[in-house]
Amino acid sequence: MRKLFLGAGRCSWALSRNKKYSDIINNTLSKAELEVKYELNKLIIDEFGRPSGILLLDKATGKTAHDVVYDVRRKLKFGKVGHAGALDTFSTGLMIILVGKATQLSDKLMGMEKVYKAEMVLGIATKTQDTEGEISNVDFIKKPDEDEIKKAIFSFNGGYEQFVSPFSSVKVSGRKLRKVLRDKRYSYKLTSTNKDERFIELYSRDSGEIIQKISIPKRFVEIKDINIESIKTAPVEKLPYSKESIKKIPTKKFVLIVKFIVRCSKGTYIRQLAEDIGDKLGVPASLINLRRTQIGEYDEKMILDLEKLIL
Repeated sequence: MRKLFLGAGRCSWALSRNKKYSDIINNTLSKAELEVKYELNKLIIDEFGRPSGILLLDKATGKTAHDVVYDVRRKLKFGKVGHAGALDTFSTGLMIILVGKATQLSDKLMGMEKVYKAEMVLGIATKTQDTEGEISNVDFIKKPDEDEIKKAIFSFNGGYEQFVSPFSSVKVSGRKLRKVLRDKRYSYKLTSTNKDERFIELYSRDSGEIIQKISIPKRFVEIKDINIESIKTAPVEKLPYSKESIKKIPTKKFVLIVKFIVRCSKGTYIRQLAEDIGDKLGVPASLINLRRTQIGEYDEKMILDLEKLIL
C-alpha cells in the first residue's frame, strides 16, 4: 500500500506502516489514533490505484455539502467520496471529507463535538432562520440590554431540549423536513399547542386544504460552552438580506447584532439556538452568519486548499 502526499509540495511515495483497518472501525478514536492510519490531507493508494484518506476542506457559502463532495470526486476522478457532517448552504467552514475506505469512519467522526462562530440579529426573524428566507417578523420596539442578552445566552450552557430546525435534513416519516417545506405543491404553517409540541401544517396550494400535520422532533443537545464575542448595533440597510427583503423593513432602523462562539454536541442546530435565544428575550431572532471552525480535535487551521491539491 502506498501513500500519495497532497499539498503544495510534489508527490512522493512511501510505504504504509499502519494499524489494521479493523482496529480503526471497531473503536472510538482520537485524532492521534486516526492519524496512525490516515495522515490528514494525504491519500493512501492501494495496489489497484484506489485512494483512501481524510481531507479537511472549507465549504464556501452558497455551496451545498454535496457540491463539496462532487468537487473532490471530480478532482480525484474517483466516485467513493463522502463527508462526516454536512453544513447548510448558508453556512461556511470546516468539513471532513472521506475518500475510499475512510468513508467507513463517517459515523465515528460525525459523533464528535463541533465549534461554531455565529452572528445573530435581534429584532428580525426569517422563514428559514437565516438570510436565505423571507423576513417573517420584525420588532424594533423592544431592545434588550446587554445584561439581559448575556443572561439569556449563558442560560443555555450545559444543554437543553431543542426542537430540530424545521429547515434541517432530519427525516420524519421518510422525508427530509427542509425538502417538505420547499415543496412548491404546498404552503405551510408552523404551529405549537404548548412549549413541548410543535408542528408543521402542510396545505394544498390549489385547494387550501390541510394535507398533513407533522410533529417536529425534539431532543436534548449539549451546549458545552458558549461565549459572547461582541454585542453591537447596526443599521438595517447593512444587513446581508436580499434587496427585496430589505424593502420590507422600515428604513433608518438599527438592530442588535450578537457574535458568539458555541461548542456543542452532534445534532445541535445553531439557527434554532439563535431563535430560542430570541424567544427567551421576547424578540424575533435569526442568524446572519455561521461558520464551523472545529470538529473534535480538527480545526480550520488544518484546512487544505483543494485547488492546490497535486495529483
